[in-house]
Amino acid sequence: MGRLRGREPSVCACLRTVGCAACHIPRLPLTNQGWIFTEPNPYNPSGNLRLGDAPTLRVDLTSHELPPPRLKPDAHGVVWVPAFSDLKLHDITAGPNDPNAEALDQNQPATSSKFFAGNTRLLTRKLWGVANSGPFMHHGKFTTMREAVLAHAGEAFSSRQAFEVLPAYEKDCVIEFLKTLQVLPPGTRSLVVNQDFEKKEGSHDPD
Repeated sequence: MGRLRGREPSVCACLRTVGCAACHIPRLPLTNQGWIFTEPNPYNPSGNLRLGDAPTLRVDLTSHELPPPRLKPDAHGVVWVPAFSDLKLHDITAGPNDPNAEALDQNQPATSSKFFAGNTRLLTRKLWGVANSGPFMHHGKFTTMREAVLAHAGEAFSSRQAFEVLPAYEKDCVIEFLKTLQVLPPGTRSLVVNQDFEKKEGSHDPD
């Protein structure tokens, strides 16, 4: 995942002003070598391969031996992941009768009454690669990013209102920024590139 940037400056600051970045946090830290993938891992539930059941496969996801581009630890040993998420559940609907609420609560046991009571608490969508991942919203009912933004309610209602009162140009800037969050083609060497998929002058990986 990376960013395709044209000549316009980043409007990531605008996301913070509107309030989107309160949940769609631009960067999350990986510490304690959390970029080392292992399998089996300590979090595998019962019924799956567990630690000690087989030799452990370890892969350093920052390794130069893997296809680029790669996130790298900073001087403090932290890898900053541009996920644009807080990885938390939030109620972003107007209530159980909101058409964007889920009819089933898959966080509950499948045979319980709570399972059939519906769900309004949704995991904050990671926005990295969002430009390549339509249709949009958790249910995939929207064909445009703007529709998804305008469907936010509940805990995200104030952010939606802040977006709605922006001048038309600034609204378009937010959408255009989201369009830069793309899955880059194989062979791309940098995480932040121009329209020719070459490293954006003056950019840093990650941006």
